[in-house]
Formats: sequence, structure tokens, C-alpha cells
Amino acid sequence: MEGYFRTLQIPLLAGRAFEPTDRLDSRPVVVVSETLVEKLLPGENALGKTLVLPNWGDNGLHLEIIGVVGDVKDYGLAAE
Repeated sequence: MEGYFRTLQIPLLAGRAFEPTDRLDSRPVVVVSETLVEKLLPGENALGKTLVLPNWGDNGLHLEIIGVVGDVKDYGLAAE
């Protein structure tokens, strides 16, 4: 995952991208899009906050937000 955002020319807006030390056996981290931050945490600094995926295991999966990236167009330039 190192270099993923840079390779795809997705701008890193805050925090950091994934590093080699971000592994399955380390603390769970996530990089989120600016739109997700605007919808879930309007006006807040997302870095260091916890994102919980509730349907993952007994207590959900708790991920620390380490970075925010610009939005991308997955389904063509005309799609939202």
C-alpha cells in the first residue's frame, strides 16, 4: 500500500498515508475521503478519531483515522 495514493495521484489532504508498519498484526488504521469526513464529522479534525465498522466481529472493528485524501471518481467523471 505504500505509495498507493501518490501513484494514483490522489492528494493527501491531512495526516499520512499508509506505511510499511501498517500491517494486519498492528493497530488498525484507515485513510478516509474528504467527503466521508464532511458527512460524518463536519467541521472537525478527523485525525486520531475512531471509525467503527459495527458488523465486524463481536464489538465491531475500531479503526484510527490516520489520513484524509481527496475524493476520486470511480465510476467515470460524470458520476458523483
